[in-house]
Amino acid sequence: MGTQDRREREKEQRKQLIRACAQEIFRHKGFGGTTIRDLAQACELATGTIYLYYRDKNELLADLLVEGHELLLDELRQALAAAGPEQQWEKLIDVFFRFAAIHPEHFELMFFVVQREGYGVLDVVPKRSPTHHRLQEQQQECLRLAALALRDSIPTLDDQTAALTSEAAWSMLAGVVYFFRKEGQEIFEPVAQQAKNILRGYVTATVAASSS
Repeated sequence: MGTQDRREREKEQRKQLIRACAQEIFRHKGFGGTTIRDLAQACELATGTIYLYYRDKNELLADLLVEGHELLLDELRQALAAAGPEQQWEKLIDVFFRFAAIHPEHFELMFFVVQREGYGVLDVVPKRSPTHHRLQEQQQECLRLAALALRDSIPTLDDQTAALTSEAAWSMLAGVVYFFRKEGQEIFEPVAQQAKNILRGYVTATVAASSS
C-alpha cells in the first residue's frame, strides 16, 4: 500500500471515529449541549482536527441524519417490494421497529435528539444547502412509501387521506418506541404487535370517517 493510499485510509478511519463519537455525545448530551470541543475530547483529537472534516456540529449531525434516512429507506424499499399488497402496511411497521432495534443510534438522532429540544431535523441543517435538500427528499420519500403501503393495504383510501394518515402513523410509531423504552432496551415484539393493533384501529376509524 502506497503512502497516499494509507493516508486516505487513515483519513476515512478518523472521519468514522468522529461520526461514532458524535452519535453517542448527541444522544447523551443533546444537540444544543454538545460542543466541538466535547467531540474532540471524546475522539481524543485536537479541536482543529474536527474542523478539517466538518464545518460545525450542524454539518456533522446533518451527515449522520442523511446516512440514517438512507439506511431506513433501503430497508423499506426491500421489504415492501417483497411483500404482497395486503401485507404492505404491517410490513412497514415491522421495518420501522427492526430499524430501531438494529440502528438505535441513528434512530435516536432521526426521531428524538433534536425534537426533545423543540426542533425538527431540518431546522438544524443549513437551509438551501445540498444536504438540506437531500434530507428533505428522504423524509418525503419515507412518507410517500408509507402512504403507498397504506393504499395497497386499503385500496378504498383516497390519496389525501392516505398521506395524512401515514404521516400521523409515522409520528405515532416513533412515539410508541419512545414510550416503551425501558433502561435503554426496546421490547420490540410486544411493542410491534401493540402498535399494529393501535394503528389498525386508527386506520379503520379514519377510513370510516372519510367514507361518511
